Formats: sequence, structure tokens, C-alpha cells
Amino acid sequence: MKEAERKRKEWEERLSSCASEEERLKLIESRRELRKERMEKRAEEKEDKVQRLSKAKEFGQNIVIDLEFADLMTNSEIHSLVQQVSFWLFCVKVCDFFVFNNGFMLYSVCAGCF
Repeated sequence: MKEAERKRKEWEERLSSCASEEERLKLIESRRELRKERMEKRAEEKEDKVQRLSKAKEFGQNIVIDLEFADLMTNSEIHSLVQQVSFWLFCVKVCDFFVFNNGFMLYSVCAGCF
């Protein structure tokens, strides 16, 4: 809450420091324009995300597991990774809500490819 209070105080100080009413109106209008641009950008990003997720749902999702650092992993980390992949494969085979049409899983030990 302190951050919001600080910003409000700074804004009020900027408004009060304006010499004329015209400058004040310009400052308010510029702030409205910035907010409008942020809102438009956020809407575009949301639309892009929806399209990306729809495409992934329709065509499948590719998954890459880079095993290049497997020698640096502890036994418990390797065990955890194996459990996660096993659970994921179980869900793909059994559950109806996983759509895995054309996607594939790739295990990579390619140094410097990513």
C-alpha cells in the first residue's frame, strides 16, 4: 500500500507544480494516453497468448528435456525428474483432458543447442 500512496503523492505534487491550467490538462491527458497504450498492449498480449494456446491445443505441444547436465544432478534430482516424466506420460495415456495430437517429446544431450 505504501507504493501506491507514494505514487499518488508524487502525482499530486506534479499536478500542483504546474504553472497553468493548460499545463495541468496536458499532463493529465498524457497520463491517460500512456494508460490507454498500456491497456492496448496488454489486450494484444492476451490475444496472442490465447492464439498460442489454441494452436498448441490443436497441433500438440513439443517438449524438450535437456539432459546435458545430468552428470551434475544429484540422485534425488534425477529421481524427481524421472517421476515427473513418468507422471506426465501416464496423464497423456490415461487422461482425456490432455491433448497430445502431433506433439512429441525430445530428449537432448546437444551441447550449446539451446
